[in-house]
Amino acid sequence: MLNTRVRGVLVGALVSLAAALGGAGSANAAVYAGDWDPDFGGEFTGMGWKGEATFFIPDSCLALSGLISNANACSNGAMQVLSAEVTFYDFANPSTIYETLTFTPMANAVLGMYVDASHQLSGLNTNFIGPVLSLAGPAQGSYFDLVFQKAKVALYYTPDTTYNPGTCASGPLALEGCGVSANIPTMTITPVPEPSTYALLLAGLGAVGWWARRRRA
Repeated sequence: MLNTRVRGVLVGALVSLAAALGGAGSANAAVYAGDWDPDFGGEFTGMGWKGEATFFIPDSCLALSGLISNANACSNGAMQVLSAEVTFYDFANPSTIYETLTFTPMANAVLGMYVDASHQLSGLNTNFIGPVLSLAGPAQGSYFDLVFQKAKVALYYTPDTTYNPGTCASGPLALEGCGVSANIPTMTITPVPEPSTYALLLAGLGAVGWWARRRRA
């Protein structure tokens, strides 16, 4: 039989562990991460582009559903892109990296978010983030603009470095002197647990380990 003290420690540890694991899968995390990895195609045949981005989404907006604008009272302009980058590489030989570009988020870059019936974030809409000049690889001398359209990511480009790629956003997917990746990937969106969740998880695991050592002793 376990004495009362040891039994209390074990129960507390298991509660901490369960709470941490539950929090790690919560849909209410404030920060979400997205990633993608397609073959660029089109004018850059054989070149892959992979990347990731993080977004801040107010918790209160997840209580709603459907398309939610950044102007909604739940957000009041708080939705934003925290970071975004793209790495260009040889699609046939992924270890060959051409260049990694860091995109600078514009103010209020997240225009809207999609929340499904179970209140899970399913997609985002943003305006362009960029432009950025690529300096190496087959895309040398091109400007790139990154945009998120629901759960898809598009990478617009223009080979003319004097051209303003921001005008790509106002027209169809391919304007004169301005194009888009032939392969537009679906982005995987996952919540990022807050640091306190990891601390709680480690505390729970540590307590379970301590109890196990005591039992062996």
